[in-house]
Amino acid sequence: MHSLRVLLSALILSLLTPHGRAQQPVFDSRSIPIEVQGWWSTEFGHIHCTTRMPVGQEVAGNLVLPIRGVLHNNPSNAYTFRVDAANIGTISKQAINFQGAYDGANESNQSFAFNHTVPTTKMPNGWQTLRLRLTVRTPDRQVFTTSSEIPVYVNNPNRGGRSDLATREVLQTINAGSISFIGKGWYTGFDYSNVQLDGVPIKPVKGLHTFRARVVEGGDRRLAVSLDKTHAIPAASPWPAVPAAVGQVLLDSFAANSSWKVIRVDTTKLTNGWHHIAAQVESGTGGFSQCSFCTRANELGGVAKVWFYVQN
Repeated sequence: MHSLRVLLSALILSLLTPHGRAQQPVFDSRSIPIEVQGWWSTEFGHIHCTTRMPVGQEVAGNLVLPIRGVLHNNPSNAYTFRVDAANIGTISKQAINFQGAYDGANESNQSFAFNHTVPTTKMPNGWQTLRLRLTVRTPDRQVFTTSSEIPVYVNNPNRGGRSDLATREVLQTINAGSISFIGKGWYTGFDYSNVQLDGVPIKPVKGLHTFRARVVEGGDRRLAVSLDKTHAIPAASPWPAVPAAVGQVLLDSFAANSSWKVIRVDTTKLTNGWHHIAAQVESGTGGFSQCSFCTRANELGGVAKVWFYVQN
């Protein structure tokens, strides 16, 4: 019977579409799709780092993350992936070698996939936030990466005591009874561009659901929130291909974005199944990169994106 349950669980996970709705009406609270993106626009496009994990829930032992990376209009080399924990440091790291291709004119979407194991025993018990860092080298040898603050509650047996080392911003929402996470983009010389998305559901939602979004490091940056919006993404086994979707812009704000912006989603207007919401911040600061087609200043951006399951 146990083997049958394991087989059925694997089958269910294989049916999940990483963008948009699932191909079957299934939900697993331990496998919530979540994504962070780094943007270096307009010349370079961006990086996706997508996984499925027990966001805001208890973890122990080895946490195996299925990772899908995407390079969109990005002629860079993805060379490493690592997971850091806030206030602790690097927990796990692995080398990768994926070369992006982009000529500055023709649309390029490339994806790749791998599994990564995070040994949670390297963190103390308590609330921790994980930083998923998919890192590339740009044509002029600069570092461009995603990062994040994704909460998990570490609870390894026989590890006495508790030490909540998660970032202050995420702990504040947890203590208030809500789950949030932060998505980041980072580029050499430009520091981070951080956006926080609150109201992450870890069970199916119905009726009216409230999300909140804000810029973490200042209110003078553009904040946008969209629903079910994506460009096309090719398949990277076991992740299926994703068709382009126009989606819907829920917020596009240029003022006071360090304060929470409330976004209410009426799920009765959505089909049952998986949907996704994304919050994006643009830094407002520009800089040049050296490549054959780079002629304009770029802006750094960060994206926090999560899927939620509608069940009306």
